[in-house]
Amino acid sequence: MRMESESLNDSLEKIDQLAKQAGKYVGELKEALQGKKVTAKIQEHIQTFDARYNDYIKALESGADYDRITKSASHLATYLNAISVGLKNSSSIDDSVKKLISRLS
Repeated sequence: MRMESESLNDSLEKIDQLAKQAGKYVGELKEALQGKKVTAKIQEHIQTFDARYNDYIKALESGADYDRITKSASHLATYLNAISVGLKNSSSIDDSVKKLISRLS
């Protein structure tokens, strides 16, 4: 039982590192996109990512169970992918944004 608990804790730690890194990159991406034209869909994905990231942080802080935290993190991955794909297909991005997109991927 203890080994299983340590393994879950290790998994949660890795998930948390990735989630926080994703949050940082999305923040940088939002700064890089200021003043640039992006579709309403991309804006919506970014806003939804922010909301899901807040949900993820609340789940962690509340001591939620493993399944809830991993499900919340999975939602982050979904919106990261949507942001990345949407921006890759956008004609209005520059090299700095392209670098951020590759980090997100």
